[in-house]
Amino acid sequence: YETAGEPLAAASWLEQRMLTGAPAEKRQAVVKLAQTYLDGGQRHRAVAALERALGEDPKADELWNMLARLHREAHHDEALVRVLSASSAHTDDVDVVVACAHEVLTLCQERIKDPARAVPVLERAVALVPGERSLRLALADGLRVSGRHAEARAVLEGLLQEYGRRQSRERAGLHLQIATVARMEKALDLAAQHLDQAAAVTD
Repeated sequence: YETAGEPLAAASWLEQRMLTGAPAEKRQAVVKLAQTYLDGGQRHRAVAALERALGEDPKADELWNMLARLHREAHHDEALVRVLSASSAHTDDVDVVVACAHEVLTLCQERIKDPARAVPVLERAVALVPGERSLRLALADGLRVSGRHAEARAVLEGLLQEYGRRQSRERAGLHLQIATVARMEKALDLAAQHLDQAAAVTD
């Protein structure tokens, strides 16, 4: 079909291939089907085919990657965040999860302007790589914006404890962030305590 220059004519045959065969063969058929739709100028059908296949085979990394690429190329930021978040939830590959978290975070901060949207993938990444301090800070910010103040404060307090008795601007910044969250929790005494500690660090 494809060599005959009729890409869409191959779609029905590939749809049948998706229903039979081993998982690897089905995945290959989905990739070919999606590309066939793309070649025929039917991007929406390519996206639908990938989404349908991933609903049945959520561990298919190559399908997630293709779907993410389509949304990335089309600058569909909301859809891309959804895909990356879902993809990270279905893989144990630490590098993939961390990469998804960084991309989602950038999208949510710079383009969507809603850090709360990054919370699910950040939670997944931090659970796998707790030593990633920048991701933990971003998670705390997302939790704060989401109204999950106690959880945000717990993340920040954990980071503060890791500094020990070292005095630094970073430590002062953590005290200030904890004070901000404490005020949101109406814990004014705790907020005042951390403001005093932040001032002591910067003196």
